Amino acid sequence: MSKQKRLNTALLQNKNSFVYYYYWIKLLCMTMFKWKNLPNGCDSDFIERKLFENGRVIFAKNKKYDIINLTLGEHYDINVYDKPIIYKGFAGDFEMECDFNNSYIIQNNILNLPTMPIACFFADKISKVDRVYDVNLLGQKTPLIFKASPEEIYTLEQIINDIYSNVPILKTKNNFNLNEKIEVLKTEVPYLLDKLRDDKLSVMSELLTFIGINNVNITKKERLVTAEAEGNNELTEMDLQIFLSKRQEGAEKVNELFGTNIEVECRKDVLKKFNETLKKLESGEENNTSTI
Repeated sequence: MSKQKRLNTALLQNKNSFVYYYYWIKLLCMTMFKWKNLPNGCDSDFIERKLFENGRVIFAKNKKYDIINLTLGEHYDINVYDKPIIYKGFAGDFEMECDFNNSYIIQNNILNLPTMPIACFFADKISKVDRVYDVNLLGQKTPLIFKASPEEIYTLEQIINDIYSNVPILKTKNNFNLNEKIEVLKTEVPYLLDKLRDDKLSVMSELLTFIGINNVNITKKERLVTAEAEGNNELTEMDLQIFLSKRQEGAEKVNELFGTNIEVECRKDVLKKFNETLKKLESGEENNTSTI
């Protein structure tokens, strides 16, 4: 394999690792919240995708579709509090003029920030550790380099093949010089898989805490004391409220504007499943981090 081809293969593997973790994080973020009692024209997947990608999503009412979800256009007029008051909303080929009388903008958080840059940040950190893990794992297949004459190379290859094949009796040529010292170079690579695994789980734990999923400290061998556990609970609850509170506030405003009964809540089953998986990872019951 040429040097350029090896480089291209490595770059492709780096990209694939990043993409894998990016979509894992995106899927996780988009399934954390459950929208209840949505009007027929609204779509919870669209809502969460736009909050993830754009930081805002519109609930608007029009004659053609009644209540519908729209993407906020880039150009709009704002009031003294920097909030849009006249703006365009669109979804596919449909577009409409919006204002505070026929629509309301729900925010992903108080700063209107999308979650996508955060997902990219953590996907990059996790994938980098993941690729180092792959390289170190491959390095454990350390070859032995023998120094021998051209006439003895073939015989050495056969001996090594017999050893790896568990052959009980090794045969050589009559003229093979056993008295001559054979020089061997061991290309040893230090075993770092356990440390890299802990680093990877540490970044995952940081991500889960940031988006509001309560998780055990999966890199700490000893059990958490009560104060540490309570502190972690408080932190994750605060982080969860960053995203949940603006959704609930927005749902209330939409209900007041359109007479609906929309509710938003956390998907308890998703959070519970993650906590169970992380506990298995901590205890060593589950070694494959890809299962989460």
